[in-house]
Amino acid sequence: MKKFFKSSYMALIMLFIYIPIMILILFSFNSGESMSIFNGFSDRWYKQLANEQPFLQSIIVSVFTAIIATVVSVIIGTLAAIGLSRARRVTQKMTLSITNIPLINADIITAVSLMMLFIALGGNFGMLTLVLAHISFDVPYVIITVLPRLRKVDPKLIEASLDLGAKPSQTLRKIILPILKPAIIAAAAIAFAMSFDDFIISYFTGGDDVNVATFIYTMKRIKPFINAFGTICIAIIGVVIIGWNGWNVYKINYNKFRREMLKGTYKDKDIMRYEKKLALLYHQLNNKKINNEKQKEQLRWKIVRLEKKYDKSVLWIKNKKQTFIERQETKENINKISRKKFRWLAKSWKPLLLATISVGSIVLLTAVYIKNNIYDLAVANWGEYITSDLIRDFEKKYNVKIKYSVYDSNETLYNKLYTTHYDVMVPSDYMVNKLAQEGHLEEIDYQKLNDVDKNFNIIKPNPNYHGQDVTERTMGNEYFNDLNVDIATVQKTNPEFYQNCIVPSTLDPTTSKCFDKNYAASLVNGLLNVLNKNKLKKVILQSGESEVTQKTIVNYSLPYFWGEVSMVINPTESNLNFLNDMFAKANQNLPTTAQGKFGYQREKWASSANRDQIKLNDVKNNNVISNGISWDILWQAAANKRVLINNDPRNLFMLTSEKNYFKPVPTTQMEVDHGYNELATLLKHNNVALMNDELINAVGDGHFDFAFMYNGDAIYADTLFAKSHQEASGTKLIITRPRATKAWTPETIEGTNIWSDNMVLSKNARNRDLAYKFMNFIIQNSSALTEEANYTSPYQQVMDYENNYNYSNAHDPESGAMVNYQRDYVPVAKLNKKGMYVAQPEMADGSFEITDLDSYVLNKYNILIAGKN
Repeated sequence: MKKFFKSSYMALIMLFIYIPIMILILFSFNSGESMSIFNGFSDRWYKQLANEQPFLQSIIVSVFTAIIATVVSVIIGTLAAIGLSRARRVTQKMTLSITNIPLINADIITAVSLMMLFIALGGNFGMLTLVLAHISFDVPYVIITVLPRLRKVDPKLIEASLDLGAKPSQTLRKIILPILKPAIIAAAAIAFAMSFDDFIISYFTGGDDVNVATFIYTMKRIKPFINAFGTICIAIIGVVIIGWNGWNVYKINYNKFRREMLKGTYKDKDIMRYEKKLALLYHQLNNKKINNEKQKEQLRWKIVRLEKKYDKSVLWIKNKKQTFIERQETKENINKISRKKFRWLAKSWKPLLLATISVGSIVLLTAVYIKNNIYDLAVANWGEYITSDLIRDFEKKYNVKIKYSVYDSNETLYNKLYTTHYDVMVPSDYMVNKLAQEGHLEEIDYQKLNDVDKNFNIIKPNPNYHGQDVTERTMGNEYFNDLNVDIATVQKTNPEFYQNCIVPSTLDPTTSKCFDKNYAASLVNGLLNVLNKNKLKKVILQSGESEVTQKTIVNYSLPYFWGEVSMVINPTESNLNFLNDMFAKANQNLPTTAQGKFGYQREKWASSANRDQIKLNDVKNNNVISNGISWDILWQAAANKRVLINNDPRNLFMLTSEKNYFKPVPTTQMEVDHGYNELATLLKHNNVALMNDELINAVGDGHFDFAFMYNGDAIYADTLFAKSHQEASGTKLIITRPRATKAWTPETIEGTNIWSDNMVLSKNARNRDLAYKFMNFIIQNSSALTEEANYTSPYQQVMDYENNYNYSNAHDPESGAMVNYQRDYVPVAKLNKKGMYVAQPEMADGSFEITDLDSYVLNKYNILIAGKN
């Protein structure tokens, strides 16, 4: 029984270690995009891996860094270990204690310390700082691996070497290093592994050089091609280990066989077996009991056949022995000749060959690294939005090289500006404000932007637009007028567009080229209204002085994506009953003048999809429209439902600010404290989870009841949910924005956070002309980007195209990728008189803005996270 428990215990440990690896390998062959539901076998993600150029570049950075750091660390660490072995015991202990500090110290402390050191030295962050940082933590691993082996070296061997006249360098090369070879190989393997998969120290010291670990961490959505990469790594490790061990076993057996053959003591198993069989057959043949001549003849025939095999095996042994003898004589003859003519070469060819291969490999890898890191334009993004295909197309079109870096947050991107620089960046709206005020950004020059392609018009929006009624215009039409367009600039930079699209008092969106996504790009009015509220207080000039300004972030940015934070509900029967109970209570308090009742209708979702949808009822009263959904539903569901929440400090405090004060950002410390207390109550439940990118897959797999996430992520999650085979996957996810109201006035209706990510031009850009070409190229390809990421395009022509509304669709039969998600795709959407969803923010809808409470909010958030964890 005790033996059974011991073996079971070991089996459990092995399962704990290897089951995750087996799951990773299995899902690398998954035909779907889910990270937890297997849809069938496919090599799709291995093909995708081969096309992920930024990821392949990160692999090159990782391998190059690991090899250089390993080589240097092994040399330094081995020599240090040899030196320590000869030092006094006190010196040895003291040095080892200091050396072991990086091993026991937290990586984050080591990383920050190294970053501060490099900043103090005034160096540029990049490959040099990355390699130096890796060497700093690799050397201790080499020392602690080599030193124990060194202590086992017999001092008499070293003394004998010196007594025989060998120099210390010869003793090191001929005696010590061969003995240390196994430990050095083990130390090199450990150093390489530690360097290759390091994240924290690389994150702080790598500058714009991104290794594999950093790349994976900063991915907006974890793609299954990462599983394919992991499987390839496991296969390589397996082949190396099996090959190395197999070679060692073969070499040991071969040397043993060779020695026994030369000594004549080798016992061949076949010969021994033949001898036993022959002895048995002769015994049977000589047995007097066998009188049958036929049986004796059969025995003689077997003996003859077996003796032939025996003679053949003996001959093979003799030939093999002769071969070994000849090789030995040849080797001795070569040694005699080499002692006379090629002595040095004969003794040194192995080290020379190894050195040549090593140096050649490093030179080749260096050449590959340099080739991948000579670039014409540096682009940084806080989210993985720009596809590899798009970057490759731009590089091919202009015959240039782009250095594309991705970071996990706006704050990380901002902090990287202390250690590196970029030409084009893609921060969020509030970070654009911060960067502009600190003097990091240059205003967008629409003349240069439009000079890139005279056939494509990028329209400068009016930075003074604030949602005025279209009837207030003095020129133009209901779509393009002096309210939403900077007339003076457009007249100069886009004269054709001005004549065709602004001068006419009326336009037909279905026939006018002004609505062609391949002809023009103009900002959505709803987004422009929000962006213009994000005003700058001051701007730091090149002289270092501050200038008060009334400019908005529109002057400094070109929107890339935008969206809202939505409520997502799993349409299970249990959750629908939960909604029914909530709506029933809300209907009891409806004013008598209200038009309609809170509730929902089940209807066919799309002709192309065999799925239903749950459509929430809108109730109108006093020109205020409400769907009866409040952010408070998360608190109501927390007790018994699985609630998933986007783990962002600003989004979290937006929840309480909207449901209590009808605004996206708390403006007083009291409001922050109130929000903190309510969030603490919400997060104390075990079935409430804060999630980052994994939120998308959790919702897509149907492992939730209520979720709080970005609308673009929700659309993508629904495509996964449709394939999940969960209870309600035949019904589209309910994606909505809370519009509960307390007094049926515009001031008391709940809203949401309207976010936008924007392209900006660095004031220190080295290649402005190419930067404008890149931004123009991105805007021209907005349709491809929005279809890839599912986030909303900020340009009206593209939004109409994706929703199958206007000109572009009449000329493109395959248009309308978002036609089934019109209401979800358009942020803060309302249905207009023409039956189209348009973005119309409520008073409570808005974006994040930099306030004096930012630090206080982040501190409260950190306390919440600490309590939740």
